Amino acid sequence: MYFSSPLSSGSLFGFLVRLDLTLSDFCHRGAKCDLHLMWIDNESLPLIEIIVLDFLLFSLRRHFGNHRLDRIMQVGDKVKDFTLLDQYGKAFTLSENLDGGYLVLFFYPAAMTMGCTAESCHFRDLGAEFKEVGAKRVGISADPVAKQLEFSNTNSFDYPLLADIDGQVASDFGVKRRFGPIPVKRHTFVISPSMEVELILASELNMNLHADKSLSFLRSKVAK
Repeated sequence: MYFSSPLSSGSLFGFLVRLDLTLSDFCHRGAKCDLHLMWIDNESLPLIEIIVLDFLLFSLRRHFGNHRLDRIMQVGDKVKDFTLLDQYGKAFTLSENLDGGYLVLFFYPAAMTMGCTAESCHFRDLGAEFKEVGAKRVGISADPVAKQLEFSNTNSFDYPLLADIDGQVASDFGVKRRFGPIPVKRHTFVISPSMEVELILASELNMNLHADKSLSFLRSKVAK
């Protein structure tokens, strides 16, 4: 995880602080954190900036030392049931939408943005293919219902977009971001009729990967 700082006026890019989180013993001991400074230029920082940086690292250590980090969902994990509103304000409950088939749940950072539009449109364009393998597509983000409806109407989406406004479902799946303007990580989970995770896809930059890999996996399941 990276933090940028505008402190250095003589530096073109400033510097980044990298937070390396080694997750261990989630249930009892929480997270172990190691903080490292990563320079992206060759200029030396003035003493005042070193002091400010040291304070920042100290604050982060205190924060993560006292808070448990969310564990990202793993293949084989049982998914906790949830109910959220879709873009039409209708309640969507996970367990009620499996009915013998698979469900592809993809988390995207923000509706109406370029990358999320590309990803979501690719899921739309492969609608017939997902139907052939008996799988439902469901998008989810922290956007409110009205924004999800705008997103859906603008792009003629034929599947639910869920409004995880408080980020609770994202937290349960371990994809909620704790810092920065991007609320969730771009992850896709293929969920079985028994509510178990069978495939996880993570890519922030390859927008087509999420639908393509999900479909390929489901086709392989059908072929067996």
